[in-house]
Parts: sequence; C-alpha cells; structure tokens
Amino acid sequence: MSTKPAIPPVPVDPSRSKFDSALKESLETIMGRRDTRLKLLPPDADLPAVIAKVNEILRLLQ
Repeated sequence: MSTKPAIPPVPVDPSRSKFDSALKESLETIMGRRDTRLKLLPPDADLPAVIAKVNEILRLLQ
C-alpha cells in the first residue's frame, strides 16, 4: 500500500500571502463560489446561446 507524500509547509511571507490570496480569489470566481454562478444552458440551446455562454466562461478565465 502506497502512502501520499506529505505536503511541505508553505513559507509565510507577505509576498507569498498576497499571491495565495489572489490565486484563491481567482479559483473561487471560476468555480462559482464567489460572485454569481453560471447558469446551465437548456438542452435545446441554439448556437447563439452556446456562443454567448462560451464567451461568458472566457471572460471569467481572463
């Protein structure tokens, strides 16, 4: 049976903390835990609706 390697402790300094906070905020936004969640498209969505949804996702990622 294998064991998972331990995660080393993260150094605590102001620049690292600022980076971690920015990364956490970005991930929470993309995952819908911050701001508003993306709504699912209906099964009968047409091409313009799909394009609009893809553009909405791209705006979140940029």
